[in-house]
Amino acid sequence: MCAFDVPSPPDSLAVRRPGSVKRSCLRVATVMMLLMKSAAFAYAGPCTANIAQVGQQIRASQAAPSGPQTIDAQLGRQPTPSMLGAARQRAAAMAAAALQRARNADASGDLAACQQALDELKDIYGIE
Repeated sequence: MCAFDVPSPPDSLAVRRPGSVKRSCLRVATVMMLLMKSAAFAYAGPCTANIAQVGQQIRASQAAPSGPQTIDAQLGRQPTPSMLGAARQRAAAMAAAALQRARNADASGDLAACQQALDELKDIYGIE
C-alpha cells in the first residue's frame, strides 16, 4: 500500500479494482517528482543553463582537456609517457577547478564570475 493512500473504512461500499492502489501511488510519486524538479529550477542561479550548455558541448565534442604548451614542447623535445600522464592530470584538475568556480559563482548569483569560469573551461577543452 502506498504511504499516501488512505484505506477505506471497512463498511465502505466502494469496490477497488486490482492495481488501482499502484496507479494512485504512481500518480502521487509522479506529481511529487515534478514538483521537486520545478522547485529545483526555481532556485537555479543566473548561469545554470550556461553550465549545462557547456557540459553538453563538452560531451558532444568528446574532447579531452588540455593545458598550455610546455617549454620542452616548444624546444622540440618529445614527451615521455609519464610526462603525458602528468599533463593530462593537470589539465583535468584545471577543468574541474574551472567547473567548480562556475558552480560556486552560479550559486552565489555572480553571473560575470560564472561566465569567466565557463570561458576558461571552454578554452581548456578547445570549444568555442
